[in-house]
Amino acid sequence: MDFKDFTAGENDNNRRIDKIIRIFVKDLPLSTIYSGLRKGLIKVNHKRIKQDYHVCTGDVISIADFLIDSTKNGQNSDANKTENSNNFAEKQNSMFISKSINNLPEIVFKNDDIIIFNKPPFLPVHGKDSLEEIVHEYYKQNSKDNSLAFKPGPLHRIDRNTSGLIAFSWSIKGAQWFCENIKTHIIGKIYLGIVEGILENTEEWTDFIEKKDDQGNSSKHFFTVDCTSEQENEFSNKKIAKTVAKPLCTGKIKNIPATLVEFNIQTGRQHQIRSQSAHHSHPLFGDTAYGGQKNPLTGNYYLHAYKMLFPNENPLNLPKEISTSIPDYFPIKPQ
Repeated sequence: MDFKDFTAGENDNNRRIDKIIRIFVKDLPLSTIYSGLRKGLIKVNHKRIKQDYHVCTGDVISIADFLIDSTKNGQNSDANKTENSNNFAEKQNSMFISKSINNLPEIVFKNDDIIIFNKPPFLPVHGKDSLEEIVHEYYKQNSKDNSLAFKPGPLHRIDRNTSGLIAFSWSIKGAQWFCENIKTHIIGKIYLGIVEGILENTEEWTDFIEKKDDQGNSSKHFFTVDCTSEQENEFSNKKIAKTVAKPLCTGKIKNIPATLVEFNIQTGRQHQIRSQSAHHSHPLFGDTAYGGQKNPLTGNYYLHAYKMLFPNENPLNLPKEISTSIPDYFPIKPQ
C-alpha cells in the first residue's frame, strides 16, 4: 500500500491529529479519519496512533493514497457536472484575489506572531470578499510557515462599517496569547467617534446590554442591542458594559452640532459604543439604527478603532501602544 507523507510545521505543534487532518484534507469525512487511524491507514512517524494523539513539529503524517484519491475523484466527478460554471467562478475568484492583494489595507504592525491592519469602513472581516480572504492569500504569498493546518484569523470583533485596528494571528502562539488577554481586558482598546450634540465633560457609563431579536429585519446579519441603566432582575441576560467617553473637540456637520469623542471601552460587548452613546443622549452621528439622524455626507456613522494598549512585558514583543491617526473621512478633528 502506498502512502503520501506530510510534515507537520511549527504551528501544528500540540494539535490533535484528527483536527489537523480534517483541516488540510477537508473533504475527508471525520468517520473516515477515525477509521483510518484505527486501521493504520493514517500513521505518524510510520506508527499507528490514537485519534487524540497530539502532533509535534517535524512529525511525518502518512495517509494512504486511496483515501486522498477518493476525495479528489469525488471532487472531479462533481466538477465535471458543472465545468462551465466552475471555470467562470474560478476566473471570478482569481480576479478578486488579485484585486484584494493589491488593495491590502495598511499594515500597522507585524511580527512572527501577530499582524495588525488599519481596516477601512465597509470592508467586512468575515465571509465573501472579506478582509479574512485577503489575509489568507497574503499569508500564502508571504509566510515561510509550512504548517498543514494553520490559517491566520481575526482575533477580535470589529463591525463592517467601523474602521480601524484589527489584529490577525500569524502563529498559534500569537492567537492563543492574544485571545486570552483580549477576553480578560488586559489588552486595551480605544475608539474615536463623532456623536450628535455637545458632550461637555468626560463621562463614565455603566449600563447593561442585551441583544435584541430583530425579527422584522430580513438580513440575518443585522441586529441591535437594548441598553439600560440598571439590571432588570437577577435572571436577566443583560451584560454589564463600561465605557469612558472623553470629548476632544466640537464642530458642526451640515450645521448640526457634533463632538469628537475618545471612547475607552472597559468591557467588550457587541455594539457597546453605539448603544451606550444613544442611551446617554449622544448617538453616533449617522447611526440611524440607534436613533441618530441620517448622515448627509457618507450615509454611515463615524467610529474608528484607533488605539490598542498592551502590557509592558508580553511574550509576543508587542509595543506598549499601537495607534493610527484620525481617519480622513472624519469631518471633525482637533485644531
